[in-house]
Amino acid sequence: MSKLSPYAPPKSPLLVVDARSELSGPIESVFTGRRLLMIALVIMAIGVAALLALGYAGSLVFAAPQAYFIISIFSIISMSSVFSLFVLGPIVAIVGAFRLAGALGHSSPASFILACLMVLPALNIVVIGWLAFRGNKALRASGFKAGVFGLRHA
Repeated sequence: MSKLSPYAPPKSPLLVVDARSELSGPIESVFTGRRLLMIALVIMAIGVAALLALGYAGSLVFAAPQAYFIISIFSIISMSSVFSLFVLGPIVAIVGAFRLAGALGHSSPASFILACLMVLPALNIVVIGWLAFRGNKALRASGFKAGVFGLRHA
């Protein structure tokens, strides 16, 4: 009878390579800054969708004049959660823009200006798109392919 157990783990070493483990220096800052910008974009999109949905639901609740207590509780909870999304999104975008602009070689004043542009509602989407495009070019030049949130070898 054999002493090898069929439930024993394999003896050969497995080669698991994570694309992120090979990042170092400015390329890692490009990756993390780009990821923060994408997360900020998603947070802002969720905030806009929530605002639209809560506006519609609020109009339904306001149609019933008997529910003044429910209206006040609903409006306090909904507006505070939407407000937190509209504050959190630009904060994450400011950090991501400053990190990505610095890693792409922009000067500190230019990085600061790009980070400050993240609080302007329509312009921040244009700046996020431009910085993400420049970050993708830098990652492709380093041999990586960047998805929306992830990274892999090209």
